[in-house]
Amino acid sequence: MRGGTVEVSFIYKQLQSYQASMGYVPTRMTQEEKMEVIRQYVLALNVEQVELLNELPWKPWKNYPHILIDYDKVTEEWVDCLVFLFDQAIILGITSKEIEQTFERVLEKLFNRINDKYSKRRDTT
Repeated sequence: MRGGTVEVSFIYKQLQSYQASMGYVPTRMTQEEKMEVIRQYVLALNVEQVELLNELPWKPWKNYPHILIDYDKVTEEWVDCLVFLFDQAIILGITSKEIEQTFERVLEKLFNRINDKYSKRRDTT
């Protein structure tokens, strides 16, 4: 950690260590074993996303008299999702550096879409 922030490489190393302690070491796994673990992580991520959604007032047909969002629970569910995404990257052999570089490239593309009017900007007036 640097300056109170957690960097991608720190998260990656911590989860890589956690996976190794669980017996998931990609360099020692067959392709079939990796794909089975990825399948499990994708399913787990879907469950975590539903849990995140259930912490929010997302149902348009439901009347929410008092919208109280427990941001601690929401944050925890969001981080659970992030963990499973990182777990998938580790099993697939995607490095933290590749994540950072790809993130920068994708973010630039997203901003270019706004500038090119491909993505519609939300009216905030």
